[in-house]
Amino acid sequence: MQFELLDNADLDANIEVNVFLRRFHGTQAAVPPPAIVRELVQGLQGLPDPVTSVARAGGDVVGAATAWTPVMLIKPLLHLKDPMSARKVLTRWRLFSHMAVAPEQRGLGIGRELVRLLEAECRRGGAVAMFGFAEDLPEPSWPFYERLGYRILGRGETTLIGGIPSGQGPGRAGRGFDRRLTVH
Repeated sequence: MQFELLDNADLDANIEVNVFLRRFHGTQAAVPPPAIVRELVQGLQGLPDPVTSVARAGGDVVGAATAWTPVMLIKPLLHLKDPMSARKVLTRWRLFSHMAVAPEQRGLGIGRELVRLLEAECRRGGAVAMFGFAEDLPEPSWPFYERLGYRILGRGETTLIGGIPSGQGPGRAGRGFDRRLTVH
């Protein structure tokens, strides 16, 4: 098994990982290209690029996890008078946006290693905490994050980031999770 960080400039690798993640999440852009993130955060320069950890077996992607700056908080953070305050909040938190391991590879520690690699890279980029949402379908995934030391939130409970609640809207079945990253 080979573990690596995705090179954001490698478009072929980005497409390969996105195709893999879409099999499990059905999303259009599981790994957002840095240019899109930069466009969303106009006026807030210096935000970290997305980070994606990848597991390969025989050259094929068998697992991936991605985290990026929580750009959905930009509008709520605009109330801050100082753009540096908004940038500080956004660079300290990472949204754990997608994770998947091929069914035939589950139970081998691949997910744990993907998260470890992702957290280490986010920490190097200045993150002090991560948060996300674990869907309940087809089966709950939040117990996985709980085993890794994440705090599992109750239904309807949200993570506060810079005083702003961050949670999933109504109609999504699952649980939020968050964790402070330790410094090694």
